[in-house]
Amino acid sequence: MLAQRHGIVDVEPEDHVDDLTLMNIPTDCKGFVTGRNGATLRQIERESATLMTFCRTEKENEPLAIFGTRRGRLYAQLKIMSIVEGKHENWFVPENGEKPDVNIIEADVHDDDWGVSWLKLESNMVGYALGRGGETRIKLEIASGCIIQYIGLWAAFAGKRAEQERGKTYLTWLLEQQDGHVVNPGQDREDVKILWVPEDSVGYVTGVKAKTLRNLETKTGTFCFFDKTNMGRKSKEEMLIFSWKKEHRDAAAEEVHLIVDFHQRKLGGKQTVSEHAPNSRSRSNSGSRSRSRSRSNNKKRSRSYSKGSRSRSYSRSGSRSRSDSVKKEN
Repeated sequence: MLAQRHGIVDVEPEDHVDDLTLMNIPTDCKGFVTGRNGATLRQIERESATLMTFCRTEKENEPLAIFGTRRGRLYAQLKIMSIVEGKHENWFVPENGEKPDVNIIEADVHDDDWGVSWLKLESNMVGYALGRGGETRIKLEIASGCIIQYIGLWAAFAGKRAEQERGKTYLTWLLEQQDGHVVNPGQDREDVKILWVPEDSVGYVTGVKAKTLRNLETKTGTFCFFDKTNMGRKSKEEMLIFSWKKEHRDAAAEEVHLIVDFHQRKLGGKQTVSEHAPNSRSRSNSGSRSRSRSRSNNKKRSRSYSKGSRSRSYSRSGSRSRSDSVKKEN
């Protein structure tokens, strides 16, 4: 760090076999990566808990050296790749559109459970997956415990294998919802907490343009949505709260309880959030419909009967009046 103040830093990779990653950055992007007065590089260092500097080695000309843990270095490496690819297209993503190549040192893959997996996005989905100011990417990253970055059209999921799968699954669900597909994650996952929210409070939990739900996710480090497969069939709707940390899921559930309780008091209602599925209301609805149909049929029959009886009485009285008039004439 002190050597940076006096010019170029000399680094011997052989002396850092387990805590150093070197990146080759194009000349026209070095200032962009560094930022004004080093602000961009310092920001990434804070996010990844790493130390970075451009250096000089025997084999490469001023590569970017990243020092730190394997997780911190991989986070910073993918972040830098995303920045450079946005400035210098096809530097990391091959021109044939194949996935980027990530340099992971041998010491980092000793347990065969560390690496990067990829998902190619449609061009019109990259902005949605990123979110305003990167909010959506950060939300999915925190909830899944997976390093997530977008490099060109490629979404990178880094970390342990379980983290990679979780991150890719969360993003896939997010994109499916945007496409209008009904997401049904299943009930046998360990990273989910299920709540049943009263129907009349679902909109209040979601908020205008889903703002309340997004704030809840940001506050608790979760990824939440409503399972629409049961919509309209039960008196409550199923809310799914995802996070790799149980305490995050519990914190989100507590927030939902508070929101619904407040809304029900405003409505003068007595419904509450439950963790067990309510009974289906299809039977009661069909029963009420059958009873209403039987009542309407009875009313129709009674009206027709009364009309019939009146018509018969009218005809009989009419026949009597006609017979009396005939007798009088005779």
